[in-house]
Amino acid sequence: MTENTKPTLREETELAFVEYGFQFQQAEFLSRIASNPLFAAIQREQDRQIAKWGVQDHPSFDANAIKEERVTLCNTLKGMVDASARRGTLVWEEIMSEEVAEAFCEMDNDENLKAELIQIAAVALSWIESINRKKAQEDEQV
Repeated sequence: MTENTKPTLREETELAFVEYGFQFQQAEFLSRIASNPLFAAIQREQDRQIAKWGVQDHPSFDANAIKEERVTLCNTLKGMVDASARRGTLVWEEIMSEEVAEAFCEMDNDENLKAELIQIAAVALSWIESINRKKAQEDEQV
């Protein structure tokens, strides 16, 4: 984060836990989440899934999966994203695909897997926000 940019949600979370102490910042952070309609939509969907399927505790990965194949896929998608970024043609589909592949490559490390899943959630929220901004811009032009 630079001096003139707004902190990301991750940076705000880190500040809450590290610099200012958990107790004080927790309420502010939770208030920000509670006021965001996207988080409310996510909670509704999670509630719907639990109502339909119950609490799910599946294994993270197929024990017979071949890690090398997943790493190859991950590297291929990273290359695709890098090439698209250099060309200026990067799209959300590529970004999300790469993030999901990166999570699949973390079959041996739960902490790294959780970090990748958080990145997937962040990309999903950013993608939705992008769709909403484009829709708002289209509505303004009408």
